[in-house]
Amino acid sequence: MMRYYTLSLMKYGESDKELTEKEVVEWCNKKLKEDKNKKGRSVFKSFRDPILTNSQAMIDLIDIIQPGSIGYDMVFSGNSPEDKLENARYCLTMARKIGATVFALPEDILEGNHKMIGLVFARLMNVGAKL
Repeated sequence: MMRYYTLSLMKYGESDKELTEKEVVEWCNKKLKEDKNKKGRSVFKSFRDPILTNSQAMIDLIDIIQPGSIGYDMVFSGNSPEDKLENARYCLTMARKIGATVFALPEDILEGNHKMIGLVFARLMNVGAKL
C-alpha cells in the first residue's frame, strides 16, 4: 500500500504514467554521477544492490538534492553493522528533514529490504524533482 501510494505520487509531468523502478534507479544514478564532489562513488544497479545497505548512496543523494544538508562528520564508514545502522538512522532523519515522507525503518535499509529502499529513493526523487 505504501509502495502504491509513493509510486502514485510519482508521475511524468502532466501524464498519468507512473514511474518504474528502472526509471527511479536511472534518475538517482544520473544525479549521483553528475555531482563532481561525489564522483559517482555511490551508483548502484538496482534496489537489491548490497552497496545500498551502508546508506551512502542515499546520504549522497540527499546532499545533492539539498546541498549542505548532510554533515559528513556524522557519517560512518559503513564497514560494521553498527556503522551501517547509524548511517541508516541519519539518512532517514535527513530525508525527512528535507521534506521526504519516508515510512522505512533503519533496519529495512540495514537488511537490504529492496521494496523499502526503493520507496526511500522514490520519495527522494519526488523531493528532488520539486526543487
